Amino acid sequence: MEIFTWISEERIAEAFREGKFDDLPGQGQPIDLSDDDHIPPEMRLIFRIMKNAEITPKEVSLRNEINKLKAELKTITIAEERARLQRELQWLYLKLVEK
Repeated sequence: MEIFTWISEERIAEAFREGKFDDLPGQGQPIDLSDDDHIPPEMRLIFRIMKNAEITPKEVSLRNEINKLKAELKTITIAEERARLQRELQWLYLKLVEK
């Protein structure tokens, strides 16, 4: 883990222990993800069409598949199966970075 990631996670954990996240506005409420202010105006329509059509970008699909394989890999004890899953995982990583 990178040092900055570790420091960030430690500070967040400390803030949780100290109760700094208690009683925040909207706590326990679902997050409204319909806000598209972060998307450039010229891209908003295509993003909305993709969302309504339930089209997932290639990168998101690959990351989901990678996470699924990593979770599965933790449960496999048979050496041949582990090796096969690791090769498949490496292939997915290569596909992810070839963009």
